[in-house]
Amino acid sequence: MSLCCEVLERLSGKTLVTAESLTGGGIGAALTAVPGSSEVYKGGVISYTNWVKENILGVSGEVLETYGAVSAQTAQAMARGVRELLKADVHIAGYTDSIDSDTLLKITGSQGYARQLSEEDA
Repeated sequence: MSLCCEVLERLSGKTLVTAESLTGGGIGAALTAVPGSSEVYKGGVISYTNWVKENILGVSGEVLETYGAVSAQTAQAMARGVRELLKADVHIAGYTDSIDSDTLLKITGSQGYARQLSEEDA
């Protein structure tokens, strides 16, 4: 079973959205390559520029200036923004230029290349 299949299976009955930056849509592409992924994955925002991060996802200029575009703090703000924009149960923001098996494993729970925000993180 592929890692994306495993992630989607774990999220069965929930909805998932992504906000990506340097990953350039790679997380979404990997997820949508799985047949039936539309039952879980709603879509995402590729926020490659700071303008999109600020004006579409609502990341504050202060966060971008203080921590930079490629940081856990910006990823958290991106995830909050995509949650508000696309309304889903699980929200991921990618902030690395590489997607590997570790990235997708971390999607389902911990800090790292991708960050999942639960309702408690709102």
